[in-house]
Amino acid sequence: MEGDYYSVPYQLVGEVVGARYTSTTVEIYHKNKRVAVHPRGPGKGVAATQTEHMASAHRAVMEWTPSRMISWGRKFGVHTEKLMEEIMARRPHPEMGYRSCVGILNR
Repeated sequence: MEGDYYSVPYQLVGEVVGARYTSTTVEIYHKNKRVAVHPRGPGKGVAATQTEHMASAHRAVMEWTPSRMISWGRKFGVHTEKLMEEIMARRPHPEMGYRSCVGILNR
């Protein structure tokens, strides 16, 4: 449905794909070959990602947690720890804060 997001294998990023919706599933096709099947999301704005669709570097990020990010910040000092807490608290999903935190920690 419009406004929903369903993953495809990372090798297809930037490629044109088609989708077939039923009342319960979403099938995604590339060059007439089915490349993904997802259960239909419960409402608008749903993001469905299958782990096997991710590149290995992105799969590693799945193992991160907000507490792990905050702990890494603590190693740099109390102010960095507090900054990591703020970043993680202000994002609707933890994954959205990881890039900001890692960028700061890599400086």
